[in-house]
Amino acid sequence: MNIYLWLAAQKTGKTVELCCAIGDEYVDGLPYETVVKIAKDYIDSVGGFEKFAEWGLIR
Repeated sequence: MNIYLWLAAQKTGKTVELCCAIGDEYVDGLPYETVVKIAKDYIDSVGGFEKFAEWGLIR
């Protein structure tokens, strides 16, 4: 969720706050699977989880 929220904040230029609970099927009006895919695509774009962990969110 943090990756998705960070990307949303970067896109809007505003603070983004959401809450979700175990078992929720939708987050921010999107199916949970879509939110996970958005985060995974970002991780892949920076070279995988190892590079992401090395660099953090802000490069």
